Amino acid sequence: MFNVVIIDDEEWIRQLIKGLIPWDALEMKVCGEAASGIDGLELCRKVRPDIILTDIRMPGMDGLKLLETLAQDSPAAKVIMISGYDEFSYAQQALKSGAFDYILKPVEETDLVAILNKAKEKIQKEKKAQTNLERLKQEITKLGQGISTQQPEAEYPSNNLVIRKALAHIQQCFNTELTLEEVAATAFINPTYFSELFKQEVGTGFAEYITEIRVEKAKALLKIPELKIVEIAGMVGYRDANYFAKVFKKWIGLTPSEFREQK
Repeated sequence: MFNVVIIDDEEWIRQLIKGLIPWDALEMKVCGEAASGIDGLELCRKVRPDIILTDIRMPGMDGLKLLETLAQDSPAAKVIMISGYDEFSYAQQALKSGAFDYILKPVEETDLVAILNKAKEKIQKEKKAQTNLERLKQEITKLGQGISTQQPEAEYPSNNLVIRKALAHIQQCFNTELTLEEVAATAFINPTYFSELFKQEVGTGFAEYITEIRVEKAKALLKIPELKIVEIAGMVGYRDANYFAKVFKKWIGLTPSEFREQK
């Protein structure tokens, strides 16, 4: 259910709106009402409504001032302004200030239902987008793209402590411009010796190993449809998306787009 608050200094207007609208059919309920902007603000802070119906002209705090404050307190709430014909300029100002919509007095059921439905659809889309965003963040974190991408030490293909430390560094920094010299420095050994030791212990060259890590991460990220290929390229360490595509195809035999389509 979507929670609605009605704010108007005229009680008969509040009662009219409550009795006029088929709230259950709209999957909505009136969770509170207030007779002034100040009381309305306190109510909104308490119940956190999805939709707010408020008069523009009220004593104390008018609808425009209320709208300004709600933009800070409840930015996700959809504010629908109620105005008279002689207040149309205020309604236009309200829209510029972030109101979702406005309705003119006398309030007609058909008009208000249409606006409420529009507000509900907007809220649903925003909640879906937020859910997708949270899912995307979770997927990226799960794939090792978050704060740490370090593997458990038991998974490293070497018993050599120097190489294990190097592999841990690679896992953490694979999406940066990682160089053999940089990784060798973390192990405090000569780059040439490190290169030979790495290939001996891991079974593959340094550059090839990093490419393998990046491609495997990219394969996992390509399963997330919300991510663009150019974004994935950057996330796995390639600034040039075209070069990333060439490397990916050479390694997998498919372009990133082809790999995504077949999955």
